Amino acid sequence: MNSEAQKTEEHGNEDQLRARIEDLEKELERGRIKYDLDTQTLKARMREIRDKERKKAFEFKCRYEELLKETQQSIQQSEDVADTELNRRKEAEAPNELNHNGRKESRSNISDKAVQTDEANITIYKERIREHEERVTTDTVHKGDNKAVHELFKRTSSFKESNRALLTLNQYIERTEDDITRLQDELHRCEEKIKELTESTGRARSEKAFLEQENQRLKEEFGKLHLRYSEAAGSLMLDRNPSIADLSDATRPTKLAESFSELYDNQYTDAFQELFGPEEDVIQHLLNICMKIHRACQRVASEYINRLEETTIKLSESGRTIFNQTTEIPASTRKYILEIRKSVSEQIIKELLLYFRDRFVQDEENIGKQMDSTAKYIEKCTELCWCMAIKDPPVVLGDIPTEGSPVNTDLFRFYTRSGNYVRYCVWPPLLLHKGGALLRKGIVQGK
Repeated sequence: MNSEAQKTEEHGNEDQLRARIEDLEKELERGRIKYDLDTQTLKARMREIRDKERKKAFEFKCRYEELLKETQQSIQQSEDVADTELNRRKEAEAPNELNHNGRKESRSNISDKAVQTDEANITIYKERIREHEERVTTDTVHKGDNKAVHELFKRTSSFKESNRALLTLNQYIERTEDDITRLQDELHRCEEKIKELTESTGRARSEKAFLEQENQRLKEEFGKLHLRYSEAAGSLMLDRNPSIADLSDATRPTKLAESFSELYDNQYTDAFQELFGPEEDVIQHLLNICMKIHRACQRVASEYINRLEETTIKLSESGRTIFNQTTEIPASTRKYILEIRKSVSEQIIKELLLYFRDRFVQDEENIGKQMDSTAKYIEKCTELCWCMAIKDPPVVLGDIPTEGSPVNTDLFRFYTRSGNYVRYCVWPPLLLHKGGALLRKGIVQGK
């Protein structure tokens, strides 16, 4: 009962674990689906923002390149103007240098100073041009692209918000991944538990199968032992105990008693009608046939057993002959000897019939001609007397009372005349064994 309850509890725990695993797998699948959807949405949003920013950056680059080109053109024009002015001054000074060649040396210092002054002016002018270029660039950027910068700032703010949303989504994804990891760990533990329970269940089933086989083997062995015990007990009870009838035996004493009564009613009556002579002589003749056959069968059966026992005693277990030793036959061996005698009954009955027919049918005198009914009577007497003789102990016919002896009504009934004394015996009584209980009463003629 405890093992069955334990097995039921294990099955219940296993079912609960399986249900828990199914719930975890469903929850994990839902988390994965949501994670995939959020990831796809975020990627689409990032692609959209990236495309827009790239477009704005491209437009800004194009505008910046246009402004830069205009600024460079303006600077180039300023440099051209400066170069033109410088060339003009040089050309204006060249004739003066040719006309006043004589005074070249005296005025060299003044010319050097003028040149230095011009170079300084040119440097200052170029510096002013660069400042003008920077102002133009700055004014162009501030005046022409204030709207683009403002739009870029808005896009940058939107990108920052998207980054914050992405960060939040990444945090959610991390939490989801942590939950997935936790659920996977729990799933792994549940699978390990299921594996342990499966192995335990397998061992329990193997043990159950082994115990069932052992139980079946023990039942079969018990059945065989019980059968052997029953057979041994039955044999022990039946062995030399005629008071207990073996119902499986067709020649048990009660059946023999019925057959003995039928012999008197049928074959005896036919043979009596067939024979010639005085009634008492015919009765005595048929009675003598029955008694002689009975004594002969008893003697032959006893001698047959004695010879088999003598042969068995002289044989040792190794097959060597043991002489001049008195050995008691075991009950099991005696049983086999009796079975051997019973197995050859048919052949022995044939031999006895040949002997009795020759003796009683052909050699008997003072009786009329012998016929078939008498032969059938002798045959039936031989069969019954042999079956009685091979019983253990043998079933026997009672003693024949002498003429003039008192009638024992416990053993005999009257023929045609009653009386206190016996005139002659008609039919012998049948006893379970010598000195045993009465099976069928005999018949006497009283006086």
